[in-house]
Amino acid sequence: MVDNVGEVQISDEVQQVSSEEEVSGSKKRKTELRSFVWKHFSKLPGGLRAKCHYCGKSYAAHSNSGTSGLSTHLDRCKVRKKMKAANDAKQQTLVCKKGKGKDDGTAKVIHIGFNREACRMALVKMIIKDELPFRFVEAEGFLEFMETCCPKFEVPSRRTITRDILELYQNEKGLLKSILSANKQRVCITTDTWTSIQMSNFMVVTAHFIDEEWVLHKRILTFTPISNHKGDGIGKLIENCLIDWGIEKLFTITVDNASANTIAIAYVKKKLANWSGNSMVLNGLYMHVRCSVHIINLIVQDGLSQVSQSIASIRNAVKYVRSSPARLQKFKTCVDREKISRGGLMVLDVPTRWNSTYLMLEKAAAFEKAFERLKEDDGHYTNWFDEDESEKRRVGPSIDKDWENAKSLYNIRKVDELRANIKELLLKLLESYGGESNPNRGERCMAIHDGASSSIESFDPFTQFKKMKESSNDDISGKNDVEKYLSETCESASNPQFDILTWWKLNGPRYPILSQIAKDVLAIPVSTVASESAFSTGGRILDPFRSSLTHKTVESLICTQNWLRSTLLGERTIQPSQEEAEFY
Repeated sequence: MVDNVGEVQISDEVQQVSSEEEVSGSKKRKTELRSFVWKHFSKLPGGLRAKCHYCGKSYAAHSNSGTSGLSTHLDRCKVRKKMKAANDAKQQTLVCKKGKGKDDGTAKVIHIGFNREACRMALVKMIIKDELPFRFVEAEGFLEFMETCCPKFEVPSRRTITRDILELYQNEKGLLKSILSANKQRVCITTDTWTSIQMSNFMVVTAHFIDEEWVLHKRILTFTPISNHKGDGIGKLIENCLIDWGIEKLFTITVDNASANTIAIAYVKKKLANWSGNSMVLNGLYMHVRCSVHIINLIVQDGLSQVSQSIASIRNAVKYVRSSPARLQKFKTCVDREKISRGGLMVLDVPTRWNSTYLMLEKAAAFEKAFERLKEDDGHYTNWFDEDESEKRRVGPSIDKDWENAKSLYNIRKVDELRANIKELLLKLLESYGGESNPNRGERCMAIHDGASSSIESFDPFTQFKKMKESSNDDISGKNDVEKYLSETCESASNPQFDILTWWKLNGPRYPILSQIAKDVLAIPVSTVASESAFSTGGRILDPFRSSLTHKTVESLICTQNWLRSTLLGERTIQPSQEEAEFY
């Protein structure tokens, strides 16, 4: 039955109960209790209070007070919820459950009962994982969908969802804390700072560690606002993070090449030295690890600067073609007339990401003749370069020399003469970023480039161990772990199937001390990509339409999403996130 204010009364829950509760003179008048709540409450003697059938609590039930208070209690009564859940669980349904993997074609028939709490938690996790707005649960389409497929489920409000997210964050944080405290290995961290579209500064700290099953893990520990990007401020937040998570065995901190990070790590080392039972390795001599991705980026950007005009002219040519559908169609006509197989048109790069510049040049060079025809057939194309952009004339259009430079760049691996230049740049970086007092920084950079230039093979750790092995004695009796390890036959460095963590899992018992060292060292991240990828998530969560989210809610969303998506402890496969893959 629908009344004049649009409220629905469920007729089958209406119970007519006769009672004698009002006395007028010497006569008693009988009234009918029509509200559905009386199916779950009984009036106490005197008629002024009513008792819940489930938990036994009593509430005001005078005729003048109405039944809204009783209805509110009914919705919140925990005993009733447990009884309903138990009753729903008894009502089993046969369902066909498919395998989890995309390529898993297996399926099995199981019995399953309805669980309200499980449904509510699944809804919370969906909102976190898929980065849905909280108002999604109040959207008309979603409510209609739930009413159709699962009418038993009471969809919570967005405020309730917010509370559930914060509660899940605390539960998952407690679980991760217990894992870190039980893990005997050292923890490595990466950190970076970021400014949101609302001009708020944030700092992220990500932990890296290897568990007892020799599985590498990375978990975001904190995503918190920071007042500025100064070294002391960064250092204090790292210290607070370590204290909050109970991390005392810190091994390394991987950061980019900003000078503020040097100050921050000096601050952290000073504070850790004052902690009881100072656990820093070699007093933190190798705690500061510089991000190899940023170092490589400096190398590439230095090389790109030599042909910056050529790159700018090609970038502008691609930008012109992609700036409107009419221009793109005219360019396609030029491609067809030059009989060029399309195979996908050009992509515009992100100037700060050199790998995207490489892809842009590779794609654009295939359409060199089409651009030349566009210059002949489209007068607007040439005139467009005469216009000013940011108070400067646009670079272009591209000439033959520009295309030659582009081809030499994306074919860099095929040009032997460039290897010497790369080696020279690497050696400069070794001196600049490693320094004589800390040569392992440059060694890490050299090892990364080893696949592109055999001339720096001497920096490959495999080569170093092989030389040490050849000079060692084959008799391993009475030797320590290191001597035993160096006496073993070396694995092939060219084997693409070789997994260093699996090797140590199988052979670790033979080297009880060295395996613990290896577990610490192999957890060291060589870049800050794991932390930087969190900013991609932060940018989507803190978009212009969700700028009112509190900092604690933002941290709960980003951290919990990372924890829910991460590989469970003990599993063997770890795949990089989409954001991380974009950096490599």
